[in-house]
Amino acid sequence: MYNGPIIDCDVHHNWASERELLPYMPAEWREFITERPHGRYPLTPRGGGKSYQHMNGLPYRIDTVGPSGIPGADYQMVRDQLLDAYHIDRVIVGFDIGFQQGLSNPELSVVACRAANDWCIEKWLSLPDERIRGVIMIPTQDVQAAAAEIRRVGQHPRMCAALMVFNGMNKPFGHPVYHPIYEAAVEMGLPIQVHSPINRGYPAGDPLSRMEARWRRTFPASSASASSISIRSCTCSRLKSG
Repeated sequence: MYNGPIIDCDVHHNWASERELLPYMPAEWREFITERPHGRYPLTPRGGGKSYQHMNGLPYRIDTVGPSGIPGADYQMVRDQLLDAYHIDRVIVGFDIGFQQGLSNPELSVVACRAANDWCIEKWLSLPDERIRGVIMIPTQDVQAAAAEIRRVGQHPRMCAALMVFNGMNKPFGHPVYHPIYEAAVEMGLPIQVHSPINRGYPAGDPLSRMEARWRRTFPASSASASSISIRSCTCSRLKSG
């Protein structure tokens, strides 16, 4: 029987409100987002967080909904329901699930990803609980900005990977256009974590037909495996760290 350490590499932490990110953004972007009474530009793309229907209205465990009404927004609940309850040695908190990479405005995506990382560092990685580790949300539509963000945040001792979710350029994640991201990750000694969405922005590119879309929704593990093979075959021979 296995008696080694237990690591949960896919814990969805979240903010109670998107407005929690505003203090981490430049003033001009705060104004852009909030210039109307209810906010002009949401920081979660349409369809984000509502990938499939659930009889109770949420694609989450209902008992994870904390005081804010948002699952994953309360550290005490994560500690009590997961860390302590199952004697977890490490958790990797990976946002929910990083939809800000898929914002149609690529400049805002850069700002939102930076804000999310700074929010994560202050609200979660600064907690005295050493079991918590984070991932770097990167704007995959701007590979140079993504590489810069990996180098900026990757120095934090509790950041353990760079997160790739949405494929804004609709090129397989193994395409050479993404090499600056992988070069930065190699430089910082960080792995790439791919968290594939199930509604759009697939790591291997968006489907070209309804049949392909249905297949990817039915067999998401196969899609993730294909994208992983694509990354390895296109990059590993080039990106060697010495």
